[in-house]
Amino acid sequence: MAINWDGGTWEDRDMVLQGMSEFAGTGLKLTSLEFPDNVFQKYGETIILYTTFRVVLASGDGSKQTISGRGTEVFVKRRGRWIHTGWHLDRTPAA
Repeated sequence: MAINWDGGTWEDRDMVLQGMSEFAGTGLKLTSLEFPDNVFQKYGETIILYTTFRVVLASGDGSKQTISGRGTEVFVKRRGRWIHTGWHLDRTPAA
């Protein structure tokens, strides 16, 4: 499950993949992705990640958009592999 920074509905895997495809068609380019603060908590085969992020997107005309926020992400170990099972993001004012 994914709860993204723009509000809206909760998204399952298919919805997330559809959103990625739609983003690819916008002409925006990811120019920077940073995770300045990270705290991990491990509980057996589950890890909870608390993070802050900063994303910079550039349009075709060179204008840039910065999105900053916080996230909580969940990873579960299944059959020896860590699986990213869900996240919740919210926006914070750009630094």
